[in-house]
Amino acid sequence: MKAQLFIKKHVLYIRFSGELDSSVANGLRIKVTELIENYKIKYLVLNCEKLTFMDSSGIGFIIGRYNQLQDIGGAIFMTNLNELLRKIVKISGVYKLVCVKSNEDEVNELLEVYNGKIHENAI
Repeated sequence: MKAQLFIKKHVLYIRFSGELDSSVANGLRIKVTELIENYKIKYLVLNCEKLTFMDSSGIGFIIGRYNQLQDIGGAIFMTNLNELLRKIVKISGVYKLVCVKSNEDEVNELLEVYNGKIHENAI
């Protein structure tokens, strides 16, 4: 599996390619945990467009990052879920922990609202 990671403001984007399973989940967990702590990441966007499979280790990775981000008022977004991944996310209960959007553009629009427009209009 490959994972492209990049940061924009306080958002960490991960674009998966391949399978998210036990052979990669632990290393990815360590790297992402460090990035969240070191760069004050508040939001995590998991782009699953090229993710072909996810096992319980992948689910564990998501739940662990959810717990980490909840402590600081953050959130996880998942995008581009194919039918298999959508079923895995629903059956595992992760669907209740993350915000599922069609693509990264939808997430970016939503985060733009979170990061200013709502607060400016509310004042």
